[in-house]
Amino acid sequence: MNKRFNRIFFSVLIIWLAVALFNAVKPHVEFSENENKYLSAFPEISAEKVYSGEFMQGFNTYANEQFVARDAWIAAYSTFEYARLSREINGVFVTSDALISKIDPPVESYVDTNTGAINLLCDRLDARVYVMIVPSASEITPQNLPAFAETWDQSEELEKIKSKLDGATFVDVTKELKAHSDEYIFYRTDHHWTTYGASLACDEFRKAAGLPEREYDLREVSDSFNGTNYSKSGVRFVKSDVIEALPLPDGVVCTVYTGKDGKAHDGAYFEEYLGKKDKYAYFLGQNEGLVKLTGGKEGGRKLLMFKDSYAHCFAPLLLDEYSEITLADARYLRLKLADVSDLSEYDDVLFLYSTDGFVSQDSLGKMAYFLSDATERNEEKK
Repeated sequence: MNKRFNRIFFSVLIIWLAVALFNAVKPHVEFSENENKYLSAFPEISAEKVYSGEFMQGFNTYANEQFVARDAWIAAYSTFEYARLSREINGVFVTSDALISKIDPPVESYVDTNTGAINLLCDRLDARVYVMIVPSASEITPQNLPAFAETWDQSEELEKIKSKLDGATFVDVTKELKAHSDEYIFYRTDHHWTTYGASLACDEFRKAAGLPEREYDLREVSDSFNGTNYSKSGVRFVKSDVIEALPLPDGVVCTVYTGKDGKAHDGAYFEEYLGKKDKYAYFLGQNEGLVKLTGGKEGGRKLLMFKDSYAHCFAPLLLDEYSEITLADARYLRLKLADVSDLSEYDDVLFLYSTDGFVSQDSLGKMAYFLSDATERNEEKK
């Protein structure tokens, strides 16, 4: 019995030492594609940080994130949790064929800030203003949720948001999305809607804005997309997603502004991301403060969109009617809009957000700054 125990003990010890040695000599991994995040670097050593405990906290984080075969351990842990009937892992509802984001309840002070910013824009700009807040998969496809999943009534919250708007047209997409809830309108492994889901909502916007109907000839561009919920949950047994896109005519240009001078990119799609983990960035690239699409309908209307990433696959669907679409993400925007655009030239303004993005952060709180200078010039023209 003692010999057997000794063999087991020394076998475990050797394995542990081998793993520790490998961790010590293996190259530092800067970015985890599966988790879609940058991993911790080795913490700075100083007497003060060692004494305060800050060094050990940083070292523990570093050791955990740089552990050998980290992705495999995360996947194994998530599979084990699922096997023991856990159906919520790291803020993601898990079923055998879908990973659905759990949405935190709204912060009403943030909602008030964002709706107040929309009302401010309505007062200052001479343009038609529309608001589209997209419910999440947990609201539209409750039949896909695991039993006893805790959710809240997003439709009721959207009615409250609608009642707080003064001057903007609320584009309700809930009914249309629910009518297609048994179709592929949300990704299985990601929190975004699919391009098909976006096209259903686009039809509702067209009706509200007086634009003609159209057919969307969507083409598959990838069948191996594993999105944010794949990364957050660690679950690896759900089928990868298919990404579809609308073919666009030659001449469309996507200009990304990180300052007053933009960088132009041919087309609205970034093919290079199809070979990476973050395949949703195929649509307009990664999140940026200001992006402008040009080369749409010649002589068409101009559209300004305040948005989160739900708009990335949505915006190209409107280039048949708009000659120019400017997308502003207030989370990253550091420019006054007047620095790159004459706002008096825009015919329409659309606020397009996921429910989660609109009720969980007050990103539109700097609206007065974004509109400064431009609204003064508009007043002078009047």
